[in-house]
Amino acid sequence: MNPFIQVFSDIPQQIGIADCIALKQTPVGLSGPGNSLCPLISYVTASMVSRKLLIITHSRTSALSIYQNLISLYGDDAVYIPIRELMLYDIDAYSGNDKQSRLRSLYRVATGKFKAAVACTEALTVGTVSREVFLESIINLKKGDQHDMESLGDMLSRLGYVRKALVEEYGQYSIRGGILDIFTCNYDNPVRFEFFGDEIDSIRFFDADSQRSVIEADDIVIIPYSEFILNKDEENMLKEKITDSWDLQQLSNNDFGKIMDRYYALTDKCQMTGQYFNKDILTVVHNDLRCHVVSDTVYNEYANACVNLLQKKKTFKDACEMQKDIYSLYSYLKPELVLIYEKSDYSIPLYRDFDIKFEEASSYKGDMEQFLNDVAEYRAANMRIFISSDRKKHTEYLKGFFEDNGYAVHIIQSNENHSILPRHIYIVEDGYNESFVSKEAKIACISVSRIFRKNAKGKTKQIRDTDFFAQIQLNDYVVHDHHGIGIYLGVEKIDIDGIIKDYIKIAYKNSDMLYVPVSKMDLVQKYVGTSDRIPRVTGLGGHDWEKQKSKVRKAVQDIAKELIELYSKRNSVKGHAFHEDTPWQISFENEFSYEETEDQIKCVEEIKNDMESTKVMDRLLCGDVGYGKTEVALRAVFKAVMDGKQVAFLAPTTMLALQHYNNFKERMRNYPISIDLMCRLRDKKKQKKTVEDIKNGKVDIVVGTHRILEKDVFYKDLGLLVVDEEQRFGVAQKEKIKMLKPTVDVLSLTATPIPRTMHMALSGIRDVSTIYDPPEKRFPIQTYVMEYDPEFIKEAILREKDRNGQIFYLYNRVMDMENKFHHLKTLLKDEVRICMAHGQMQEKEFENTIIKFINHEYDVLLCTTIIEAGIDISNANTLIIEDADKLGLAQLYQIKGRVGRSDKVAYAYITYKRGKELTEEASKRLQTIKEYTEFGSGIKIAMKDLEIRGGGDLLGANQSGHMQGVGYDMYVRILSEEIANLRGEKVRGAVVESSVDLNISAYIDKSYINDDLSRLKMYKRIALVGSAKEKEDIIDELIDRYNEPPVHVVNIIDVAYAKNLASKLGISDITQIKKGLVITYEQDSAVRFRELTDILDKERQKYMVKMQQDLRIRVDTHKKGEEMLAYITKILERALELK
Repeated sequence: MNPFIQVFSDIPQQIGIADCIALKQTPVGLSGPGNSLCPLISYVTASMVSRKLLIITHSRTSALSIYQNLISLYGDDAVYIPIRELMLYDIDAYSGNDKQSRLRSLYRVATGKFKAAVACTEALTVGTVSREVFLESIINLKKGDQHDMESLGDMLSRLGYVRKALVEEYGQYSIRGGILDIFTCNYDNPVRFEFFGDEIDSIRFFDADSQRSVIEADDIVIIPYSEFILNKDEENMLKEKITDSWDLQQLSNNDFGKIMDRYYALTDKCQMTGQYFNKDILTVVHNDLRCHVVSDTVYNEYANACVNLLQKKKTFKDACEMQKDIYSLYSYLKPELVLIYEKSDYSIPLYRDFDIKFEEASSYKGDMEQFLNDVAEYRAANMRIFISSDRKKHTEYLKGFFEDNGYAVHIIQSNENHSILPRHIYIVEDGYNESFVSKEAKIACISVSRIFRKNAKGKTKQIRDTDFFAQIQLNDYVVHDHHGIGIYLGVEKIDIDGIIKDYIKIAYKNSDMLYVPVSKMDLVQKYVGTSDRIPRVTGLGGHDWEKQKSKVRKAVQDIAKELIELYSKRNSVKGHAFHEDTPWQISFENEFSYEETEDQIKCVEEIKNDMESTKVMDRLLCGDVGYGKTEVALRAVFKAVMDGKQVAFLAPTTMLALQHYNNFKERMRNYPISIDLMCRLRDKKKQKKTVEDIKNGKVDIVVGTHRILEKDVFYKDLGLLVVDEEQRFGVAQKEKIKMLKPTVDVLSLTATPIPRTMHMALSGIRDVSTIYDPPEKRFPIQTYVMEYDPEFIKEAILREKDRNGQIFYLYNRVMDMENKFHHLKTLLKDEVRICMAHGQMQEKEFENTIIKFINHEYDVLLCTTIIEAGIDISNANTLIIEDADKLGLAQLYQIKGRVGRSDKVAYAYITYKRGKELTEEASKRLQTIKEYTEFGSGIKIAMKDLEIRGGGDLLGANQSGHMQGVGYDMYVRILSEEIANLRGEKVRGAVVESSVDLNISAYIDKSYINDDLSRLKMYKRIALVGSAKEKEDIIDELIDRYNEPPVHVVNIIDVAYAKNLASKLGISDITQIKKGLVITYEQDSAVRFRELTDILDKERQKYMVKMQQDLRIRVDTHKKGEEMLAYITKILERALELK
């Protein structure tokens, strides 16, 4: 029994509530406990009356907070139902971040697979497919079932699934050969069905990234991936009724989600989400007043939107039933089973009203002395004391803390039986995450969130780097290692005397064609240069390409040498070795308001290791927008101050400096640390005093702009320099940073993700730490890409204002901004307060405007891309961008990161002019934003931007021309080689280029891998097979994903493997002739021929060695076809063993 049930079931008021519900003397009201106790009292009540539980609350944030507590009480039997945003306007793309979790929850509620649920009113009053139809649409598949795969595919399409070549995301399915892959949202991994004819032969879960099977299953449940399910008759009915051409187009494309909120109620399948619950559920209404206010606002907004839509003939009167009010919800749920928690004037008449006196526990925020005093007071009052811990490290820390202060503690689990005694202290692991005190009930519960300011850890999705360069499309520019830049024209099958092979066809200058065997696909890369210039196609047969590579190599040698010298200089200087963490350091880190991600912890460890060594630190910390880089830096800053050192924190703008300064002051307020600010916001007199205090060591941390680098600023004992947004500083400023003090540890922060290939090139030159994981409990930004619609924009602004939030309105034309300002004033009338900010304003005026916006003196900030420079306003949670097609992709992503920096859901509306013909580049940018709307897509965005916009200034503007000449991939490879050469290291991959030409068919036909891109990716991977294990792995993967490969597919793999073995032995060519084969060695590797001839001697194989311009071995053998290939592979493997 949960310890809280033991304690609460003895409270008279709790017994009275349970009795009333058991006797159906309801609804009952409850006052006094405060918000924090709602989940706990609801849980105890539901347990006492043996009912399932539904808690209705007013907001998404409140619902998620309650859900976290329900998890601690119910475990996996708790369900959260997210909001579904109504799509009432023409939207090209939307993020739909909560779609799969909402559908998964609806499935669990509809099938009764839960014990407790929580949702806000908006989530329960929105229309959806009826529970009956949802249940009828569930597909159950098990091994041995008979199904026609194509018919099954059609059924999946009707349920909202989209057919793809490769299944990588929820809501996708794929059919190829005898295999059906599907990613249904009631499982964490996609599922692979292997058919034998029409019979399901096997069922396996597989990994979406590797596409490899993970575990077998006997049966699978496939649930709908849409809340709008239509049969053919209903679809035809809507086609007859709908007159809008855009809407009809979406209907024809089966893209129901974009329009059904305007039409679905015309069918008889529409139902309020709350109707998924059985009527006998125990319903608790949390904060009744706010539930009514929010519900009324949402319903009125919907009603107004329907008026506009009716005028535009974008809906019908009978269809305006997709949003109900809270009274509809209450009338459905049985009133005799309702508990009104914190009643209001809106509340339905109550049978009885109870009152329990509870108080919110104090928030200690790291003040352990006050915490200990309160615990002593609770013990003196004969109270039972619970400390709720969410992590092992907190449990251990608190156990040690209490024992050091003379108190015994009991560590218990939330679901175990334990006698709860007065005056005793219990640390409950995975316990209730709220804090409360009741002297009447003799109980005190304090969670670590009150002690250390910790919030419960949320589940995060790891974002992995992706091989975008493998995604070569028809007519893309490509780079061949030996022949240069050409145009990819596809894969061509060539039949010579019945021997069929696949070749990559590349067009070069003067219409010359190059046919590259697919086994040499590793020599071909996608070209990425700069977007403003079309690359020059190389001529075949000349020396142009080698000259171009030599030119780039010479330029790269200079920058590689400079990097090596800088690295060597810093390594030769001994720096300060900081001591290990102090108890204050541990306390400071425990006060962080959120749970650290694994990446944050790893990065902190790397930085601390650098600081504790005598090596001078020069580390770059990379992390996506809002990923918690500042907190990582704060811990390094605190460590430096604890060692008696000064810290300089350099920010690129005044506003960023001010924000960091305020953040530092807030985080370190419990410690005797002196923090000061130096920027334009401080007058000369104040700055002069700060300079003097820095010199005398009275300032521990100075935060500022480039002003802190000026000649008049002398540090008494500078130990650490932190550079924020390093990429924004110019070359001259960076030189100042280097010269500041050669023994000072430097930590640089950047929000620009570095592609993995560049990261590897810089390894050893500069230490790089990367945060890949998004922070916990951060909502993804709800992103919409659409044509500009004034009515929609007005609604979005007013909706944000209604929740007391603020809006960034990005309009990047300064000359016309005054007109836009008046346009918005007219559109919004006097309902909102608008201000303007752009780069051409006087500095003081700009800063005053931003400060007033931060202080919420304005609701809307009409601005240019100047907000990209890191303005952090947690209350601004709606972003509207006009003419988004004119902005760069990475720029769009950075700007989007200005919202969603709090625990509120943020919205980004990315718009372009209605009816505008977009350029190819702009269209690609918006398409990418559509594809990568989820939180944490920064590395994907960076790589896509590299493709669209080009490589640009990765290592300085003077290098961009060289990158243009050979492409990004070749440039980075040359850079890596030159850095390795200068450091005296062996260049990885510096092996002989080989070819294997045998009289066997080797190709992948479309009947085996139908999708062109998937086939090309597989060729690329096959070309890199370098070991027997890799060969086995790729064959296993093909069997897993596409069924047993035909012999000509296996031949490609074996040829690629033999080619790579030959390369390692210095063999440049193996060619089959009429009576055997000829093995040719590269000139520089000819001395190694004994490795092979020793094997041939052991095999008693007849051969002849010829030495002309190169060394050749002619092997006499009458083996043919696959037997010849197997023989070559065997002797190469044995020769390599002797190497």
